[in-house]
Amino acid sequence: MKNFIYALRNIYQPSTAIIIREGTEDFYVEQMQFNAAGRLCKPRPMPLDQLAELGARLVAQGRKSTAYLPATLIPLSVLHIGEGSAIWYTPAAIRPLHFIDGLNIESRNYPVPALLWSASGNRLRIFALTGQEPPDLDTQLYHAPFLNVSDEGNVCMGNAGIDLEACANLQKTMDAWERHFFGSLFSHSNRKAGPDPTTIWQSIAADATSFPPAKLQLTRFTLNQLL
Repeated sequence: MKNFIYALRNIYQPSTAIIIREGTEDFYVEQMQFNAAGRLCKPRPMPLDQLAELGARLVAQGRKSTAYLPATLIPLSVLHIGEGSAIWYTPAAIRPLHFIDGLNIESRNYPVPALLWSASGNRLRIFALTGQEPPDLDTQLYHAPFLNVSDEGNVCMGNAGIDLEACANLQKTMDAWERHFFGSLFSHSNRKAGPDPTTIWQSIAADATSFPPAKLQLTRFTLNQLL
């Protein structure tokens, strides 16, 4: 919808027309430029290098457009699918967490709470949930108790995100985001309020089997406000 509104507010002038002439056994591609009056000029053959570049761009765009489309059935954990975006949740689990030296936090497996993931293009937001039931529109979201995550849930990706072109469908994209997040190196706190995630993970014992809900803090968001 945002892209549609953006398109309505902008005037797009025709620049180039590509004409494909098809014969009985082959085809011929030519391009025509528009002049200042908006009329087509004399056609000329489209060079092979330009044709190859156009094909490569269309293929790349097609791959990106399928990154947030389900291959078959929509995964049960998916709560919302938009244009180039998705929201899903994962139950509480044991996950590996990796910390930089100097934080005095051991890199190992930790219990993490149920999580809500919101990915759009190459951006990721993450929040915590309580309980194991799927959230509904009115579910209150909690701050994800991780380093590298802001109060708004934005994940600091550094200089790298995921390779959307390598993600053929929604499930692969979700898996890639989760691998990327839990495979990253937690280094700094972006929180301006509430408990410091550093002290949270320092306090969780090695034999803990579940994340303590008392360490979670409510945000001002509900699931409905992320849609």
